[in-house]
Amino acid sequence: MTASRTRRARSGGAVAVVLISLLTAACGADPTASPETPAALPQGSPASFPTAKVTRSSRTAFFQLPSANIGCHMQPAWVRCDIQAQTYALPPKPPTCQGLYGKSLRLDRGKKAEILCAGDSLLPAPETVDYDTTVIVERMRCVVQESGVTCHDADSGYGFVLSRQEYRFLAPS
Repeated sequence: MTASRTRRARSGGAVAVVLISLLTAACGADPTASPETPAALPQGSPASFPTAKVTRSSRTAFFQLPSANIGCHMQPAWVRCDIQAQTYALPPKPPTCQGLYGKSLRLDRGKKAEILCAGDSLLPAPETVDYDTTVIVERMRCVVQESGVTCHDADSGYGFVLSRQEYRFLAPS
């Protein structure tokens, strides 16, 4: 191999390392985080925020739980989760709501979670996420468990719990 070919090969390797580092940072992945330790969960999280064994990071996520009863769509600025069948009583429907009320929850970054009036459904979703998985889209986190899903904004501390038996809003601690 000539000297110029050797330099090109070395610089190509350096470029690959830089690209991998940039892609990892752009996807929000923490290469030092252990899958058993969801390092992405902030200190001071609401006490009811569960932890999970496996952590997945992505730019967006659109998934359902294995029960196919809850589906969530996550973006960097918001999370919405819908439930198909629930045992909790639906809250009173506002007069302006023309869709279903009480089956969709939304969390916008930096704001309190809210109930949506929705004319559509996130179910079925294109992907099924296993139980005991934390799905991360930038600072938004959703923990998938057999009991339901808990989603939370790591910056503000606001979030929600959605399960067949209940929905509940989380506030910063």
